[in-house]
Amino acid sequence: MTKTATQLTEVNNILDELQKLIEDTFERLGCSQKELENMVGLNVSINVKNVIVYLGQIEQKATELLNILHYANLKVGHAVEILTKFCQFFLNFIENVIINLVKFIYRYLDTKQ
Repeated sequence: MTKTATQLTEVNNILDELQKLIEDTFERLGCSQKELENMVGLNVSINVKNVIVYLGQIEQKATELLNILHYANLKVGHAVEILTKFCQFFLNFIENVIINLVKFIYRYLDTKQ
């Protein structure tokens, strides 16, 4: 296998792991597969061409959950505020992981050219 082919394989493996992370997050947040199917077609699994749609659904669901928590905080009080901060931290963490993985891939590709 050539050096370029090896590098391509490594990058594809990283992309596969990133897509698995995004798909897992999509499922754990309870995002709607039905809505996704309406946007990109029937039973389309995550791929490079539609990953942004998955991320959009994750963002939308996270926003919904934060809005629910905010409303509950108005009704319940301080305990929900702590939970809200944790959820915001978790969402920021996921966002940073995705951003850093994408940056890593681009840097890796730049150094191998």
